[in-house]
Amino acid sequence: MKEDLDRYVRSLAEQEQDARAPERSQDLGTFVVWLLERRGFTIHLRSFRYEGAERRKNSGLTQLGVDIIASRRLRDGRRCLYLFVLKQGNITLEMAGGARGTIFHDIELASQRPATSDAWFDLEGRAFDVRTVIAVHNGDLDERLVGMVDEKRAHFRRHRDVRLRWWDAAKLVKYAMLPPRDTATPGLARGADASLFPPGVRPFARAALDSVAHNRGHSFDLGAVDRLLDEVLPVGRAPVGTGPGSGLGPGKALKARELRRRLAEMTLFTQMVAIECRRVAASISLPVLDTIERVICRVMEHVRRIPREEIGGHRGKIRTLLRRLLGQYVAQTQCLCRHLEPLLQTPYGLALGAPSERIDYPLRALRLSGYLAVAGLALLDVKKPRSAQRLARTLENLWTNNVPACTSPVTDDQIIEISLVFEFWRRCGMEALSVQMAMSTAQRLRWMKDLGLPLPALYQHARVPPDDEDLHVLAETHLRGWLEAPPAFNDHGSTILPLVLYLAHRRGGSVDASDVASFTPPAPGDLQTEAGSPGAKVSAEASVPGRPERLVYLQSWRPPEDAADEWYVQEIRHRGMVKVFELTHGLEAMAKEFESFNRPLPQSPAESWKLPVIDRIAWKCWRTPPPMAIFCEGVPPS
Repeated sequence: MKEDLDRYVRSLAEQEQDARAPERSQDLGTFVVWLLERRGFTIHLRSFRYEGAERRKNSGLTQLGVDIIASRRLRDGRRCLYLFVLKQGNITLEMAGGARGTIFHDIELASQRPATSDAWFDLEGRAFDVRTVIAVHNGDLDERLVGMVDEKRAHFRRHRDVRLRWWDAAKLVKYAMLPPRDTATPGLARGADASLFPPGVRPFARAALDSVAHNRGHSFDLGAVDRLLDEVLPVGRAPVGTGPGSGLGPGKALKARELRRRLAEMTLFTQMVAIECRRVAASISLPVLDTIERVICRVMEHVRRIPREEIGGHRGKIRTLLRRLLGQYVAQTQCLCRHLEPLLQTPYGLALGAPSERIDYPLRALRLSGYLAVAGLALLDVKKPRSAQRLARTLENLWTNNVPACTSPVTDDQIIEISLVFEFWRRCGMEALSVQMAMSTAQRLRWMKDLGLPLPALYQHARVPPDDEDLHVLAETHLRGWLEAPPAFNDHGSTILPLVLYLAHRRGGSVDASDVASFTPPAPGDLQTEAGSPGAKVSAEASVPGRPERLVYLQSWRPPEDAADEWYVQEIRHRGMVKVFELTHGLEAMAKEFESFNRPLPQSPAESWKLPVIDRIAWKCWRTPPPMAIFCEGVPPS
């Protein structure tokens, strides 16, 4: 928390003015006011206000170097008047001359204000026994200036009866971490405090943080996180056109400094979620992981809007904050692994004795697999192969001890988690394991078809939180059986099957001929079509009512070229291309078609920032199937 708070403090501008939504803004002045109120100060003047008609309005009077005036009784009972001088950033040797506008010029002006009353501002007629000027900046003080500051301190005390104190970024963080004065409220390290955020953001942050306590974190309100993100980093993109294949229009780009501040704010919020999970929810990790996924996707959506030349010197700071979020994600995943270790070492350790396990077991196992795979890929991106290998072995235990769940997906969009696991193992040098599991998946899907069991659903999703209607359809189908499934259920197409057959064939595995022959090839006709929605583009709708014959079309979805312009904020639907594969000419012909169709996409924004794992998080979070081209790289010649 201390490290994240330090980055947040340093990201603040001296003034961040937003006439349209000032209550959502935060700058050095509003942060210092929050800090002073938390420490028991009475505020007499703030340069900008949130309340009433004067919200964010300048005081309109000459400040003579002073930004904030406050008072508080000292321990000996005397009343002290504090005059705060605020400046942004580091204080360097070049500022030592005291030129107009520098912090040294302003503290000189502040020290010369009247001793017992203030002619410029209403201090309620109160007299003060002590005056203190406090220089505040959210950076570091050049160590060569320490002696000069000491000299000024002595000069002010001797000649003006004014004390001088110096608050740099480290001091601000230290005071912010302390618990509020004269209350039982814990400090930020032991308890989340949403009051740190701007007034317009606090209610949404509080709603999310308060929900952690509900059912020990198992009823965490991700909707509150989405509403918070809409306040802090709104999408602001309207659909273009009215047809099913329409995309989103461009959104407004934030200024780089403002984005950096808001990113630091959301990084701080994710830490607060983690603190609350430790405090009231037995250190459960899932709320934190889901929160980070949503935050990092929304941030990357805004990062991609800013032209490279306009990011300037903020690029390194933004990249550091993004890596910090990914580091939180990895740490929470490792904590999750420690909690689950006894279960992952036990055969069927993730299974429960409940009637709903036909659905819940695969959903649970593959959801956990997705977290581990993403964390492992993040470790590989930052060149930490040993830590990644440990996660890969944990993931191996999860799959080998829960094969019936991991190789029996209930929705076709679980190709996302399966793909992430296979990609992670491949990059860790464990491709043989992914081939083994691909063969097991093909075999198990064939058994499910031959036994008349439901195959992965095309139109239902394994999203978090789950859609109630999707769960209802899946429950009805698995309870009543495939022949009596609701009309909303359709399993006549599969994007998972072509992938596992392709991997098993191309990467040295063997596929039972009966596994291939079990799936009906498509009728002659156009086998490449415009997409309707991922994984559900071409299906035998006419055969659904009576289900006289079970047709399963093997198909692959290729995202549109501009997919990365949308997949950070929503699932991409009704766009892209679909290829339906024939098996009549054998697996080799299908594999060549698979490679020919699944062409690589242009470089994504996350890849341009050398953070490709953020694309994987976006696919997983918003349920956009990955481009299958990631499996066609480095294919051995046939």
